[in-house]
Amino acid sequence: GLNSVNVNLIKRIRINERFTAQIEATADNLTNTVQFAAPTTANLSVNSINFGRITGTAAAARLIVLQGRINF
Repeated sequence: GLNSVNVNLIKRIRINERFTAQIEATADNLTNTVQFAAPTTANLSVNSINFGRITGTAAAARLIVLQGRINF
């Protein structure tokens, strides 16, 4: 199976009665663990040099998004 650690952190800061600031950080695949795709077997004979090679990954690389907003 595929394992991935995703994190979402939110901090709300009250400026006054009407305004609130919000800072948010989201991280997908935080540990950046490599998860390899299945070996290549389609349309290849057993004698092919590419048979059984792993040429890609199953999950995306780490992605971190920082954002801020003001609510009123």
